[in-house]
Amino acid sequence: MKLRAISATLTVLVAGTVIGAATQHFASAGISSGERAVLVSITPCRLADTRPSSQVGPRSAPLGTGDVHTISARQAGVPCSGLIPADASALSLNVTSIGATRQSFLTIWPGGDRPNSSSLNPSPGQPPVPNAVSTILSVDQTFDVYNDRGSVDLVVDVNGYYVDHDHDDRYYTKSQVDGAIAESTSAAPWNVSMPISSAFWFDDSTSETWTIASGGSKAPDGLTLQNISYGRFWHGFTLPPTYRPGTDVKIRVSWMADTDNVVGCTFRLEDNGTSAYRPGVPDLQPATAFVGGPAAGGGSFPYVILTASNEGSPSSFTDNDVQVAELVVTGTDLLPGDQVQFAIARRAEPTNASQDSCAEGLTVVALSAVPA
Repeated sequence: MKLRAISATLTVLVAGTVIGAATQHFASAGISSGERAVLVSITPCRLADTRPSSQVGPRSAPLGTGDVHTISARQAGVPCSGLIPADASALSLNVTSIGATRQSFLTIWPGGDRPNSSSLNPSPGQPPVPNAVSTILSVDQTFDVYNDRGSVDLVVDVNGYYVDHDHDDRYYTKSQVDGAIAESTSAAPWNVSMPISSAFWFDDSTSETWTIASGGSKAPDGLTLQNISYGRFWHGFTLPPTYRPGTDVKIRVSWMADTDNVVGCTFRLEDNGTSAYRPGVPDLQPATAFVGGPAAGGGSFPYVILTASNEGSPSSFTDNDVQVAELVVTGTDLLPGDQVQFAIARRAEPTNASQDSCAEGLTVVALSAVPA
């Protein structure tokens, strides 16, 4: 059996008088985690009384000089019977000495080599003297009581027992608890899909605004950014309950080169403005950056240069290569339930041809948001 409770006693000699003090030790933040005993309080019960007139337990005579009395924690026929479990490793006691004939001291310990310490200090003529004592139990759930000199009766009451328990004795701070909760939340995956049909597109050159749902020839299978002076589209999504507050979000733009582009030509794709909305809070303007794109300079939009992997089929969009561009939104100020809106633009004319050299359109075929 693992013995976890500790009985600590102190013997001090002052002017020829032996004085005893007992202390109880409990788990604290300074003790490393692991298996140790935990105290279970019970209604006090009597385990032993050596007085013949009120005998409890097998002994009905006082302890004599050098006498050792062994007491079982699970003995039958006493008020404590059935109250102390088989897995108890130690007891919390109240021990009282009565009728001492000489000045003495009592030692209580789990058996084996007797420690040089005192648990109680009876003297002749004293009224009944109680003291709180914690003692480990032996493997057979007994403990010993030693009387140094003279004779003295003994009363032992139990107010609790210790059982082994596997603790994690770290005392977590609020920030640690919050971090653990956030880490648990982040383990739940989420994915927000944004139907292309609900995006709307704006052509600066014609001031035309439209959606796929409204029909038209510009994007039969997706949302197409043409080679114009400036074209862009807007979309948005709501951060789900499983979003981990403060973490970055990645917007995935699945795209393909439209018909008749030259293989290897490039598109310049910009974030033309990303905002977050929360009731009662001024609009948030989180920082953004495209994966693989350069850092945005002062007054400029984050962008990325995309390269067409094929020229696009003249007969079917399904024959075209679908590629992915990723825009990371900084989540420092974001919370679940926030509505995020973004604008994606193709910067063609008058952008330098080295950045946007494709003569035909870039078609967005899918949009989604995931944890970054």
